[in-house]
Amino acid sequence: MSLSEPAQRHAQVQQAPYWGVIADDLTGACDCGGAFTRYGFTTGVYCDGRYSGKSANDVLVIPTYSRGSPENIAFTRVLETAQQLVNRQVQGFYKKIDSTLKGNLRIEIEAALSGLPQTLAVIAPAFPEMGRRIINGELRIGEQREATGSHLPSLLTTDSHSTIETIDSRHVAGGVPALLNTLQECIRRGVQFAVVDAVDDEDLVIIGKTCHYLRDSVLGVGSAGLAYCLARESAPTQPQTTCLKHTSNQHKGVLLFIGSTNPVTHHQLQNVLADGTTATPESEVWQPPELKDALRRGRHLIVPIRWQGSQEHDYLRSLLKTAVNWKPAGVLFSGGDTAQLICELATVEKIELQREVTPGMPRGILCGGMLDGTPVITKAGGFGDSQALQRAIDNLTQFS
Repeated sequence: MSLSEPAQRHAQVQQAPYWGVIADDLTGACDCGGAFTRYGFTTGVYCDGRYSGKSANDVLVIPTYSRGSPENIAFTRVLETAQQLVNRQVQGFYKKIDSTLKGNLRIEIEAALSGLPQTLAVIAPAFPEMGRRIINGELRIGEQREATGSHLPSLLTTDSHSTIETIDSRHVAGGVPALLNTLQECIRRGVQFAVVDAVDDEDLVIIGKTCHYLRDSVLGVGSAGLAYCLARESAPTQPQTTCLKHTSNQHKGVLLFIGSTNPVTHHQLQNVLADGTTATPESEVWQPPELKDALRRGRHLIVPIRWQGSQEHDYLRSLLKTAVNWKPAGVLFSGGDTAQLICELATVEKIELQREVTPGMPRGILCGGMLDGTPVITKAGGFGDSQALQRAIDNLTQFS
């Protein structure tokens, strides 16, 4: 069965998943998974890095939590995850990397190729919808016209024996046939990394179509941007949709766990606080009486994450136990490290994605642990416009 014809998706209870995604952090895993959810795939993000085989998800997304890890640890985690997906007979693979080129890019791509059957990594991390473009191999963010110094081929050649090909926008502009010929030639020559320019969504569509056609030999590597294109190309003929219902959760608060220091998140927070329905602790942490009073009044609560170690972890566990008893309308995680920390403290096993609130901001249900059944929205620190957090709150309080 080809990936583009999954009409028999539920014919077998334990049918092999259609896609396996390896992501280096949790919010990246979720926003990439959201791309597949948009096109009708059932998608599970396995927070603890393990897939038991009991789920019938079409797409398995596994975070390796390796973006800031030493290179040897990052390599091992990605390799083991790739092997796990192969052993589960996953049909197609995708390596999620950061759209701003953070992390152990070369090491993780090499590890993925070592564990997967594909031989060529087509690397296209552009995400034009979020203001990330690749021009002549160089990352441009927003309206930047000048080079940023983030030259992707250079980042990939450091201490590497891998062969690299840079494919500029002229080859992409030639459409799928031209790019197909170029990539097939790369495969014949034994090239391992092909860095591909993308300045707009049309470029990504061409790259996605070509990668899907060559999926037996090519590993797509990129951000959620390329994932959207691959998901569209392989979309189920009988897509699954989650219909959210209007609810009366307005009297229930949302917990916003904020650990990102990105200026974008700070600006979003200021807009949320301006309406008077959202509260922050009077000191650095929520004191028990203050917390219970805010929960009783249905306030939305900002929970700052200050990265102060085990004592803060004990405080957060206590806060979670108190908050769960009040059954909040939902939780929001801003920042990959924040999402990872709270899911670990709450022993969350999986996030079952439902749909996107906006691109890069998916909604799901937490499965397992003390937050089991709680709606969640995740957001990378630098994603979203000034109203992103307010949209998340509105979604969690108005729909179930």
